[in-house]
Amino acid sequence: MVNAGDCWITVEIGGPSPPSFVSAIPDSIRSAASWIAHKCLVLEIISIGGFITIGLAYLTRHVLDLRNDPMVQLPSSTSFLTVTISSHARRFRPGDTDPSIPLAIMGIVDMELQKLSPASIEYTLRDADKSLWHVAATYMTRVGEVVWWTSLTFKGFDNTTYECDAALGSPAAVDCTEIEWQQLMPDSDHLEVGPSQVLFLHSKTCYLSVSATVALVLSWEQIRVALTTLLNACVQNPYNLQKGGRAYYLPQDYQAGG
Repeated sequence: MVNAGDCWITVEIGGPSPPSFVSAIPDSIRSAASWIAHKCLVLEIISIGGFITIGLAYLTRHVLDLRNDPMVQLPSSTSFLTVTISSHARRFRPGDTDPSIPLAIMGIVDMELQKLSPASIEYTLRDADKSLWHVAATYMTRVGEVVWWTSLTFKGFDNTTYECDAALGSPAAVDCTEIEWQQLMPDSDHLEVGPSQVLFLHSKTCYLSVSATVALVLSWEQIRVALTTLLNACVQNPYNLQKGGRAYYLPQDYQAGG
């Protein structure tokens, strides 16, 4: 952890079985910090902190190997680094507690899923893995305490289907993030949607709408989870072309699209 004034840069190890130490290349840390500064401090309307992972591929390769069970203790070889820029001298542990980690894994699993026949056994197994990682994210909050490997054992509070759709355009991640951080209400608050009540939010290139075929009361947490999932799976998934997407909550009485 180093700082200059109110800017703190923290390097941490993420994962349930971290080794005693990890050799990090200084230039990699410097490049990661530069990327965060550009994305979060320069491009954002309001400067916010952020983090980036280094070596997450070790975890994704393990997850994509169907011989491995993600609910079994993960080996230390799946650990990775996070570089965080913040205005606080504290450990945020984003590699353990930030929902974007399981959502990023979910997006990669989904890319593999799209290559398979729905009738195949591998499709069934990977679809189950995709749901597992989504459920893990629903129990997590940014700067929270719940770790993703514990939440993998929880049961989700909803049954959600996601799809990316190029017909919805190419929203910029920075604009969708502005909606997430500046326009959503606290998770515990609720809102009503229905045939004549549609939630509509937007920031430059990113549009978020929530509609329902019947009157429903939703929590803002459900909206946040859907938006964050679409952001990671469709908008800024490095394994996918930047595009919009939809989230359907079964029994498909309502949907959220961004």
